[in-house]
Amino acid sequence: MILKIKDSKLNFPHPWSGTQGLAFCLAITLVMLARPASGDEIMMGEETLHRVEVKGYESGRIKYRTPQGQYETVSIRDVDFLVITSMLALSDFNEAEEYLLKGNHMQAVERYERCLRTASGFWKNLATVRLLVATDRANLPLKAVNTFLSVTQSDVATACQFIPDSLPAGESRATQKAIDLLEKDLRETKDENTRMLLTLVRFEILRRLDRPEAAETCRSIASLEIPKSMMTDKTAAIKMSAIKLMKRKNLTAEALEQIDRLIASIPEAQLPAILLLKAQTLYEVARSDEDYLQAAIPAMRVAIHYPDSEYAGECLLLAAAAHSDSGRSQDAIRILRQCLINSAVGEEIKTRARQELHRLAETNEP
Repeated sequence: MILKIKDSKLNFPHPWSGTQGLAFCLAITLVMLARPASGDEIMMGEETLHRVEVKGYESGRIKYRTPQGQYETVSIRDVDFLVITSMLALSDFNEAEEYLLKGNHMQAVERYERCLRTASGFWKNLATVRLLVATDRANLPLKAVNTFLSVTQSDVATACQFIPDSLPAGESRATQKAIDLLEKDLRETKDENTRMLLTLVRFEILRRLDRPEAAETCRSIASLEIPKSMMTDKTAAIKMSAIKLMKRKNLTAEALEQIDRLIASIPEAQLPAILLLKAQTLYEVARSDEDYLQAAIPAMRVAIHYPDSEYAGECLLLAAAAHSDSGRSQDAIRILRQCLINSAVGEEIKTRARQELHRLAETNEP
């Protein structure tokens, strides 16, 4: 950082005159820039860490010192808002954080980019991750991919957590440029984990564009052995997309094999989604009463262990259908009634449950 101090405004009494006076002023200024004023703040949901001092950032974790002098870390994935007062030179970063919190994503992008022009060290890596969040929320696909690649170069594991939701989904010059950027990095990188991540993201873009290359590579994507450090909600979701394409290609047996492998390693937050996928796959190929009951098992696992999941309603409907098709109408009725009293189930699902209850009631009239 360069500090410009005009001599005309300096009026040091003896002996702090001339060079000595300028050096003293510069030292005091640097101390003021580095001292923690009211302290930094880190907000995570309903919890806010007050009067801490951010001391570093590495491998997706922010290191900070508590008011009591202890050193702790927090995952950047859990952070909603940062205020850095211990470095006054980070005013652009603080403004960006405020814009991001308020939902002014375009302004946040602009401020993070301004911050990155002068940031260095761990501050640069930290600001780049936050810029990725902002570009994704601002729905800037090309800029999001570009920033994602920057994060990937410094920290693959963190990049796995921040794969943009706003990946290109429509054909355009910008979309092709994003794909070209990914493929360029794929050709140039020698790190296997980086190659795996870029391969996943490239596939996801091609899948959203419904390009033939996605269907052609779905088996290899579904069979990728993702290391534990890289298995996140985002990477798991891409693997599930590949498995769904396998289903469309009637590769049912292989799809079920990959589903079971993914269930063993997937983050718990994604378990309801993959269990529903397994239930749907088994139900589609069921032929016997036993087959239908096997399809109901993963669906009921979601209903019992994850009743508040967004997938609970669909799982209850599928389990009811499976029991009905196996000749167990009374069990199906019981499951549908359970669906109607589940507060997490949306009205659309409940309407379908009522319709199925009505159908079963008419079918089973004496």
